[in-house]
Amino acid sequence: MTAIIIRRPSTQNHTGSEVYVCSLGNTNWRSVGKVPYWLESRASEALVNGRLHWLTRSPLGQGIRMDRIRNIISFDPEDEQFREVPKPDCGALNRINYHLAALGGCLSLVVLYQREQFEIWVMGEYNVKQSWVKKFVIQDQSPQFMKSQRLPSYGIWKNVLSLKNARVLCLLENGNVLIEYKGGVLVSHDPENGAVRKLMFEGMPDLLQSVVHVGSLKLAR
Repeated sequence: MTAIIIRRPSTQNHTGSEVYVCSLGNTNWRSVGKVPYWLESRASEALVNGRLHWLTRSPLGQGIRMDRIRNIISFDPEDEQFREVPKPDCGALNRINYHLAALGGCLSLVVLYQREQFEIWVMGEYNVKQSWVKKFVIQDQSPQFMKSQRLPSYGIWKNVLSLKNARVLCLLENGNVLIEYKGGVLVSHDPENGAVRKLMFEGMPDLLQSVVHVGSLKLAR
């Protein structure tokens, strides 16, 4: 198991990102060098095919405005290399409201269009550009489910209300899409009939941020 830290460059100095890794059983962080991408200094959005994935800015030195082009970048813990993953031809990676997800074991890209709907593109065969397909188009329910930004931030939860309006988390066992709206409202969407259902659990806090975990029988040593 490998942990990773990313130091994002300043907006005045787009010279790449510093990356540090730490392997399980070793408490020492070590540098794997600088990569020519402006990586977001946050957790990977999708673990697929044994690789961590981020959406990031364009490669440097190509004379392209960095706020115009986005790329999908993977990190392989085995050889500690970053690689570009082919992206779909959805024509919307210059938008702010987009993110990655792992749906049914496949790399997926979610693009939100002006709080009206969001498209979910799924890469059926990993690292094959032609395998990207637009699998879901879901009506955005932000006005109905998103919590007010006027809610108190409660200290450690202050970043929860600054996240995207909606975030696709995963596919449930029944095939429904699990969506988290800003503030921690969990909604199950049925892609067959478009029905939505708010999920509530006993002891659920007013504000939360969800993290998807996959069960494993392997023990960390």
